[in-house]
Amino acid sequence: MVESLFKVESTDYILHAVSLLNAVVNSPADIDKRTQLRSELESLKLSEALKQLSDTYGDHEELKEQIDIYNEEMEQDRKELAETAGSR
Repeated sequence: MVESLFKVESTDYILHAVSLLNAVVNSPADIDKRTQLRSELESLKLSEALKQLSDTYGDHEELKEQIDIYNEEMEQDRKELAETAGSR
């Protein structure tokens, strides 16, 4: 699915694919599971695809919102992991 984000030009498909990825990654309550899922997606160059999509379809509000959600949730988990590591 990540690979298709580099190739497909249908904004409907792209929006639904990114929404699905967000749902899958953000659904586990366990931060370690979320981090592992994101790590797998990052190995497939998801961040690169999202950057490209943002540059190409920056005026598409719904897509921008989904990309922002992915990035914000990732950053929030990073901060939480850093705080947890710092308190050990």
